[in-house]
Amino acid sequence: MKRWRGIKQLIHDGVDATVNLVHEGNESTARAVSALVPEDSSWRQPLRDVDRVRRSATMGVLGTIKAVNRSIEAITDLGLDVVMKRLSEPQEGYPDTPIPIRSDIVPSKHWAGDATLALLNAAIGDFLEDTESPLEIQMVMRHGDAYLDWRDFEIEDAKSHVVVFVHGLGTTEWCWALESEDFHGEPDATFGSMLERDIGVTPVYLRYNTGRAIVDNGRDLANGLEFFVRNYPVEIERLTIIGHSMGGLVTRSASMQAERYQMRWPELVQNVFYLASPHDGAPLARIGEVLATDIFAAVDLPATQVLYRILDARSAGVKDLGEGRVVEEQWTIPTDEPQDLPIKHASHHFISATITKNANNPISYYLGDLLVQSPSASGPFVAHTDFKIHTSTHGGILHHELQNHPDVYPHILAALQIDDGPAKP
Repeated sequence: MKRWRGIKQLIHDGVDATVNLVHEGNESTARAVSALVPEDSSWRQPLRDVDRVRRSATMGVLGTIKAVNRSIEAITDLGLDVVMKRLSEPQEGYPDTPIPIRSDIVPSKHWAGDATLALLNAAIGDFLEDTESPLEIQMVMRHGDAYLDWRDFEIEDAKSHVVVFVHGLGTTEWCWALESEDFHGEPDATFGSMLERDIGVTPVYLRYNTGRAIVDNGRDLANGLEFFVRNYPVEIERLTIIGHSMGGLVTRSASMQAERYQMRWPELVQNVFYLASPHDGAPLARIGEVLATDIFAAVDLPATQVLYRILDARSAGVKDLGEGRVVEEQWTIPTDEPQDLPIKHASHHFISATITKNANNPISYYLGDLLVQSPSASGPFVAHTDFKIHTSTHGGILHHELQNHPDVYPHILAALQIDDGPAKP
C-alpha cells in the first residue's frame, strides 16, 4: 500500500513537471518570436501587449491543471487512508521483507519490484527524498534476511571482524549475488558468504538511495556506522569496507566526514576495497551534463529547452558520480586537485577492470570496463605517498561483474589474511 501511495504521488508530481515543461516550451517560443522583431519597430509595443495577454491566459490554464491535479491527489489520499485503516497496515517502519541475496531469484516479481525501485531511486532519488515519497529507499544495514535498526539490533554468532558491503548506482544489496551460480556454482555465493566461510567474518550489506548526493549518503553512513559499532553485540576488532562503483565514493565520503567529526569507527578500519569506483569521475555519467549545459542550454528553442530541463533534472547522485565528488568542497575545488585519503593507517585497495583480456591493450585505456576507466578506478590523485595503496586491474571483466567475480575474490581474501589482527591507527 505504501508503494501504491508512492506511485500515485509520483504520477501527480509528473503531471506538474509536464505542465512546467509545457510552460517552458511556450516561453521559449515567445522569446524566439520576439527576437524576430527589432527593438525600434513600431510593432514592438503591440507585440508586448499581445504577449502579456498570452502569458496571462497560459498561466491561467496551466495553473488550473495543477490545481485540479492536486485536488485529485488530495481525494485519492483520503481514499488510501481509509483503505490502510481497514487493512490495519502500519504506516511507519520499513515496509518490505528483504529479497533473498541469491542469483536465482531474478525472474521473480519480488526481485523485479526491488530492481525497479532501485533504478527509480537512481534516476530521481533526490526528488523522492525532497517530496518524502514512500518510494524512496531509506538507508539501512542488512544482515542475513533482516534489516537492522542502527541503534537496536541483534546478530547471532556475531564475529569481531565485520565486513561492510556498499553497493553502487541503481542497485540494492542484492547485487552482490549477481551471477553467483555462473561464477561460483552456488546461487547464494557472495564475497560476504565466502569470507564468512573462509576467515570467519560477519558480513553486513548497506542499502541506500543512490540518487541522493554522495555527500549526504556519506554523512548518513558515517553516523550509522558510529551507532552500529557502539551497539554491536561483541567488541569489534576489525572493520573492512568493500564498495562497488558509487559505493566506493560513498565509502570515501563517509570516512572523510567521520574523521572530520572524530568518530570512533574509522580507528577500527584496516582495509578498504574500491571496486571500479570512479574517483576521477565516470565519463558516461558526465554526458548528460555536457549535453544539458554546453549544448541544449545554449540554444533558446522550445525543443532544446525542454531537453535541457529533462537532462538537468538527473539526480544529484548521478551528477556527483560524473565528477567523482565526495565532499562539499569539491563543488568548488576540482576533483583532480591533490588530496589525502581518509583513514591513513588502513590499506586502500583500488581494483579496476577492462573489457579486454589484456589489461594493457590501448583500447582498454579508453573503454575501461565500459563504465569506468582504469585510471579513474585506480584512485584519486593523492597529495602524499605514505598511504598503503594497492592497485590491480583484471582483464576481461565488465563493470558489474567485479562485485562477485571469482578472479577478484582471491585478491580480497589474501589481503585480509595478510593483515590479520586488530586495526592499529
